[in-house]
Amino acid sequence: MHFALSNVHYSLLMKKFNIVHYNTYPVGGAGIASKRINDACLRMGFDTVIEHKKKYYHKLLMFSLPIVKAFSLLFKFFILFIFTKRKYFFYSLFEPLGLRRKRYEISVRGLQIDVIFLHWVAGFYSLSFLKVFKETKTVFWYAMDMSPVTGGCHYNNGCDGYSRDCLNCPGMQFPLVEIPKSNFDKKIKMLSALNVCLLAPNTHALKELSKSSLPWHSIKLLPIPIDESIFRPKNFVNSEKHSLKFLFGSSDFSSNSRKGGDILISALKMIDENSDAWNNMPHISVDIPSDILHPEVVTNNYSLRFIPRVAGDYMLADLYNNYHFFINCPRDDLGPMMLAEASMCGLPSISVKSGLANDLVVDFTSGISIDSASPRALYNGLERAAGVSFRDWSVMSTSVREKARSFCSMEAFQRRLREILNELE
Repeated sequence: MHFALSNVHYSLLMKKFNIVHYNTYPVGGAGIASKRINDACLRMGFDTVIEHKKKYYHKLLMFSLPIVKAFSLLFKFFILFIFTKRKYFFYSLFEPLGLRRKRYEISVRGLQIDVIFLHWVAGFYSLSFLKVFKETKTVFWYAMDMSPVTGGCHYNNGCDGYSRDCLNCPGMQFPLVEIPKSNFDKKIKMLSALNVCLLAPNTHALKELSKSSLPWHSIKLLPIPIDESIFRPKNFVNSEKHSLKFLFGSSDFSSNSRKGGDILISALKMIDENSDAWNNMPHISVDIPSDILHPEVVTNNYSLRFIPRVAGDYMLADLYNNYHFFINCPRDDLGPMMLAEASMCGLPSISVKSGLANDLVVDFTSGISIDSASPRALYNGLERAAGVSFRDWSVMSTSVREKARSFCSMEAFQRRLREILNELE
């Protein structure tokens, strides 16, 4: 049945959807994103809950659970480091969709489900459990990274195998090991039995995910909602030109090279190597949120310190409001969500033109764009930032805030979700 757009919007506003979000853990990027999407759905008047993985103990294994857990961890360590070339390349080789027998109890709390959102669900459910989704009108899979469209990779690292069949995966040490292809085939089987709409958090992600050869019902754009009443500009404490404060956009600096922490370190060293050129430049101060507080590094031209990570939206918003620029230089990323939060707070960024930056960062209008995730490109970005007047910085701050409000505010999310539900009705 087709309605005029205004009538459909009225209908959707009045209709009370029952929505269940599935996410493996309540923490991490996907955990935060699923909570924000759930909150936005609640504000739309929908009945919506989030289900996380429940602990499961097989009665025959209760007596040996510690041994089983230890063996499982050792086995996964062996698989990751023996069979794969990159530690971060695969999130799982045998459970990209929970392909083992059902291990975790999942409750829907007696709801008649109208809409299901799958978020980060590796190891959460089994193919047999997915049969219940056949009775659901709308199933969304929200792609925080490339894992929904691959045979097991977080990110494709330039590989286009997911656009075909993930055969001859370059991430495997041994060409004859075709576990990714097997995983990919199982996804084909699962998706062929369901009408799953894949959701992309930004236009760059939409472009990359649209190359998928898996049988999706459709692929739609739906940015993660950021609450602009929390993430908002406040009185900035430092507008003086003798010092510039930067916040690095990753909290797992030392454990994940994909985030670009080594690129930052090399770029800062280049400042010292070109110290004569920086004599009349502001002092650069860079903070990195981290669980490990490494010793502070101080030179004549820059300082680098590791600060404790903060939790909670209000504390994050306060953090962003203490800096002049946000540094975003990942080697491969479909986000990051921190860029959306910082931008909503009016914090311009020095950013690689990928992921969310394609939607928010216009060079020297709403931030500083760099052409690659490399030390030289980031060094040039830092040099350009050091030459920005406070007036130009204020213009950037206002511009990036407006771009964030237009693209990923709660209102923008709700409007776009209504449009998608209308298209799928």
